[in-house]
Amino acid sequence: MDWIQRIDVGIVEAFNTLARKSIVFDKIVVMFEANSLLKTGLVVGLLCYSWFSIRDRETTRRLVIRTLLAAFLAVVVARVANRALPARLRPIHDPALQLQLVYGLERDSHEGRSSFPSDHAVLLCTVATGLWSISRRYGIVAFAWTLLAVFAVRVYTGLHYPSDILAGAILGIGIMWLVLRDQRFTPKIVDRLMAIESRSTALFYTTAFFIMWQVATLFAELRNLTWVLATLGTRG
Repeated sequence: MDWIQRIDVGIVEAFNTLARKSIVFDKIVVMFEANSLLKTGLVVGLLCYSWFSIRDRETTRRLVIRTLLAAFLAVVVARVANRALPARLRPIHDPALQLQLVYGLERDSHEGRSSFPSDHAVLLCTVATGLWSISRRYGIVAFAWTLLAVFAVRVYTGLHYPSDILAGAILGIGIMWLVLRDQRFTPKIVDRLMAIESRSTALFYTTAFFIMWQVATLFAELRNLTWVLATLGTRG
């Protein structure tokens, strides 16, 4: 696997030669890295848009629900993989690389968290694949935005190696593919949720808002709430 590491380091170092050339450019890049609206919000927003924009609404809405179910599964799988697999230092935390820190990024950013696989890649490629199943045009937009506004940014800032992202992307696409092919469990969940949308529209869309919000933030608030409650339980 040394050859993968050599390719990873070569790409990261190539990106890093561009760092600290422009304060304005670096700060814009860091803004993209830190801003959930730009990172994931636009892709999730496109999923919302597709709910109303496609003429075949019945089929589209079922695919949107499948995508949200897959997104939840993707975050769970990504977090489990991140903790279960051997820890990997992020490029900016590896003293052997001696990377230049881009303007506006703190050296301890994301410290203590393994970089493999990229949870952003898992989630975004899950959603982008779901959008592809709804509309090829939407899928292309989602993948293009993800590649340029998220993946390139995370390599440029030294938060991920390319293989972290590639592994996450393959995992995300695979999860969405499995959920799309499942004809045993997923259809039952989709049917129940579609029935709720018909009977209790206000409840359905209020819940959908909170779910979309959590997907756009990789369930950060929910994970934090769960951690706090678990910590209180152990201390009590």
